[in-house]
Amino acid sequence: MSKNSFTISDGITVIFVTALAYLSVLFYEIGYTGYFSIPKEFIKIDVSNLLITGAVLIGVSYLIFYVLDMLTSLINMKFHNTGISRLFSKHGLLLIIGIFVCLMSDFDIRSSFYFLFIPVLYFTLDATPPLFESEKLGTYNSRLEDWLNIQSKNPTRGMVYSASKNGYGSLMIIGIFSMYLLAFCRVVGLSEAKATTIFPVINKDNVVLRVYGQNALVSKINRGDMILENYFKIVNLEGVSFKIENLADIKVAEVKNK
Repeated sequence: MSKNSFTISDGITVIFVTALAYLSVLFYEIGYTGYFSIPKEFIKIDVSNLLITGAVLIGVSYLIFYVLDMLTSLINMKFHNTGISRLFSKHGLLLIIGIFVCLMSDFDIRSSFYFLFIPVLYFTLDATPPLFESEKLGTYNSRLEDWLNIQSKNPTRGMVYSASKNGYGSLMIIGIFSMYLLAFCRVVGLSEAKATTIFPVINKDNVVLRVYGQNALVSKINRGDMILENYFKIVNLEGVSFKIENLADIKVAEVKNK
């Protein structure tokens, strides 16, 4: 078999990338439609979305992930061979990404809890115990380093760099990147929905929120209160005329639990 032959690992890579692209677009759509309280059952992902949106989301997310990891590495090098450096090496990347994701989502409750509160909690659990130890044992830095030594040995570089030096590095990087990629895609969709002010309008009262192929997902607008009601329908766009309107003052009706 030649060296250029397609291997099983190549096939697995193709399947994984395709699945990740699909999930990226799905989470983006979940974020976008979720802002308008559109049921997930209405989401439809076509080939164009998968190829274009999926590629853009994965590419941009990887770039941001890489830049943030480089920032983590630079901070670690600044405090080289100290307890603070090792503490930041352990938690820094997830903290920075968590802050970034929360800023993107305007500190959405779910995003803030999972991507900021939990990393901060783990960071605090490592940073706090040395504060209560006797100063006779040394400075906070030295006490912190001793505390981290009890748990595990951590290099003084970013998480991606650290993982690459271990046997499980590739799986760790893939797992972390995939998890945060999907969260980032949802936040991007949510942010775009919040920022959208220009909408196509059909027959004065039907606002087009999303277009999937030849079909539009529309919601009814209450012109008196400028509220998008929780009333959705699918409209075939063939032969349909519409008007572009600026609906910057529009609000989304809250879903009432029965």
